[in-house]
Amino acid sequence: MNDSAKSLPTCDPRERLLEAAKLVEDAAYDLASSHSSGLVSELIVIAAEMDRIAKVIAPADRLQDEGVKT
Repeated sequence: MNDSAKSLPTCDPRERLLEAAKLVEDAAYDLASSHSSGLVSELIVIAAEMDRIAKVIAPADRLQDEGVKT
């Protein structure tokens, strides 16, 4: 397994989490033809949770950045 996380461009954590969620979702669909529907469903749920987390942490990051500026 390659170290793909290190190959991601450095950017804000929200963007990295969204990219990771997309990778997990893509992997789930790629595995759909060769693995159980339960596994595929679980991966899709994980991707959705990652996406929701990214949306929740975005405002906290902005608030923290604004606190540093003042």
